Order: sequence, then C-alpha cells, then structure tokens
Amino acid sequence: MTERSLRKRTSSAWANALSVRLSHHRQRQTRRYAKRMRFERDGRRKSSVGGRFSQAAGRVEPACRASSNGAPLCVSVVGGFSGFCKRFSLSLKADSFSARLRRVKGAVSTVRQAARIREFFHPVKPRLEMVEQFFELELEQALPMVREVGGYVLNSGGKRIRPALVLLISRMLGYSGDRDVRYGAVVELIHTATLVHDDIIDGSDLRRGKPTANRRWNNEVTVLVGDWFYSRSMDLCLEYGDVEVMRRLNAATLRMTEGEILSASVRGRVDVSEATYLDITRRKTAELFAAACCLPALFEPSLNWFEGHLHQFGINLGLCFQLIDDVLDFTSAREEVGKPVMADLREGRATLPIILMLEKADQETREKVAEVARTRTFGSMSEEELLDRVTQSGVLDEVRRRAAVLADQAVEVARFLPESPERDALIGATRILLERKK
Repeated sequence: MTERSLRKRTSSAWANALSVRLSHHRQRQTRRYAKRMRFERDGRRKSSVGGRFSQAAGRVEPACRASSNGAPLCVSVVGGFSGFCKRFSLSLKADSFSARLRRVKGAVSTVRQAARIREFFHPVKPRLEMVEQFFELELEQALPMVREVGGYVLNSGGKRIRPALVLLISRMLGYSGDRDVRYGAVVELIHTATLVHDDIIDGSDLRRGKPTANRRWNNEVTVLVGDWFYSRSMDLCLEYGDVEVMRRLNAATLRMTEGEILSASVRGRVDVSEATYLDITRRKTAELFAAACCLPALFEPSLNWFEGHLHQFGINLGLCFQLIDDVLDFTSAREEVGKPVMADLREGRATLPIILMLEKADQETREKVAEVARTRTFGSMSEEELLDRVTQSGVLDEVRRRAAVLADQAVEVARFLPESPERDALIGATRILLERKK
C-alpha cells in the first residue's frame, strides 16, 4: 500500500470516528433537553450526580441533594488541607445561559481567590494542620453532643484567617515554641462561639452554604455548645498559666459582646450614624482580629515591644474585612457567599452601604428602606429595586475605597514589623481580603 493511499484511508477512518462521536453527542444533548423539558413541565427538579472533591483526601464523595423548596441544586467543590477549605458552587437550575455563565465566572473567580489564599497560608501550612488536629483532639474528649454539634460547626468551611494570623506573626517574631498552635485554636474557638450565638440572635438558617447549627438542632443545644467553645478556650489559657493572654482574649470578647449589645439596640432602624456603625464594627469584628495579631507579642517579654503595632494592624485589617463583607452582601450571589443576598437588611441591620445611600436618597426611598429594616421583609419595595438604588448611588465603590484606605494603613503599620517572608504574607493578606469574593 502506498503512503498516499495509507494517509487517505487513515484520514477517512478519523473522519468516520469523529462523525460517530458527534452523532452520539447530539443524541445525548437531545435526551438531556427532552428530560429538562419534562422537569419544567411537571414543575419538578431532580438531583444530578454531584460530588465533592477533597484535595486532602483525594476522593470524590456525594455532595448534593434535590432541593425541597425549589432552590437551585448545587455542586460544591471543596479543596484544601485538614479543614481549611475553599468552596465554590455551580447552580444547576435550568435557567438562562447568561445566568449560568455568570455563576461559572463567579466560581472560577472564587477558585483563583482560593489559590491566592493558599499562598497566604503557605508559610504556616504545616502548623495550620496542627491546629486542625488540636480541634480533633479537643472534640474527642468532649461530650457526644458537643462533639457532634461542634464538629459540624468547626468543619463548615471557615477560612481559618485568625489562626493563620497567630501562626504567621509568631514565626515572623522568631517564636519557635508550640503556644502559637494552641492559641491559634483558641482564637478560632472564640470566633466560632460568636458565630453560633450570632446565628441564634439573627435567626439565620444558612451560613457558608450549609444549614446553621441552630436550624439543624435547636437554639438551646446550640447556645450551650457556643458557651462550651468559649469556656474551653479560657480553660486552655489557664492550663498554660497565661494570665496576660487570657486577659487580652477576655477583653476582646467583652468588646465583641458590647458590640452585639449596641447592634441589638439599633436593630430594625436605618437612622444609624456612620460613627455608630464603625464603633459597632470595631467591637464586633476588628477587636478579635487585633487580639489574634497581638497574642504572639505576649509569648515572650522580648516581643512585647511589637504589641502596639500589631494591635493597630489587626484593627485596620478587621475593619477592612467587614467593609468588604458589607459590599459582598449586595454584589455576590447566594451560591458564592453561602447565605441569602442582602441578608443584613433582612435581619434589620443597616450596614455602611445603606447608611451612605440613605444620605443621598429622597424621603420616599428612606421610608421604604426603613420599612424593610423594621419588618425584615421586602414588602414596601422589591429586592431588585433596592439593589438598583444602592448600585446607582455609587456607595459600593465608596465603601470599597474606604476599605482600600484601611488596607493601605495596615500595610504601613506592617512596615514596622521584622522583615521576613511571613511579613510579606501578612501584607499580601490585606490585598487578598480587599479583593475577596466571598
């Protein structure tokens, strides 16, 4: 057989194979389309085969169930190490191509963000794994109900930012002991206790894309588990005799409690001043960031000099984090943030975008928004109308600008800290938190 005839026969074979594959593909597409049409006609949604990929375990597990309330079905992709998980969701609900494309783009953006967060954690990745092991050991020794509820909450996909701050700053200051692992876990336990209590106070049903503990169990059990988290965190400090560390954490917890009390006093109102909002935010969010940053300076007397700079770095970082969180409450899809959009206003809280928007709004708009906050329902105006008002007012860009100023201030303070790869990671973290999508 000549080379020319061989080429011709090979080319023909490839063409036939390609034709068969295209035919099979069209048949599959036709069957899927017909199936989807039947689902839409009958008003039902059935679960697709989903999976959860764990980078740490290297396996695929079932992750999706059919929705009982008509909500979009999701596939969650989870990756990370020992409980530090980065998640994104793709909605499978049959709707417009453009809507699905926006969700895919959001998921891709979240994956890229997860890669950047991994860079931030990289210098202390082994020690973060030790923090996760610390949690496992604590839960093993706890009561069965604490183990069940506590394990559910601790493994709900938290970013572990606060423990990472403790670990990074400890390495940056040259600390080589093991107290950083213990107190990284302590800070996360306190943070988790506040989240559990917040969900009960707010009546939240969803956090990080999963049902809250109070929804899955009940308020009584959940509030007691939150109390256990906090009590155990103080006990862990006493086991090492670290009175100064305990005093610092207790002060931060006191400020957080005061912030929650102040927040409750203005809940359901939108006539909140910017100064009041910032005071609440500093107490509720920034103080624990500052405590996490300051703890390593208390490990040894020679490190005490850095406490002031670390405190200011943590305050600026925490305020920046919360301002971006307020923006994401309006700009992110439910699948990205793991909770309903505009959740703050649904819970009667006026955040900075609302406060700034109302300063520019007419009387009618102010009355409508006040009614939404008071009743915690969108009856006086639709979600779309409020979102349009907020977007068109330009306040989201203004809040992002203010968050950027806080991030810059945190970076300036970080220049006074010892030069090291860990300091570079801290500086990079300010940008990551500023640009985050969830």
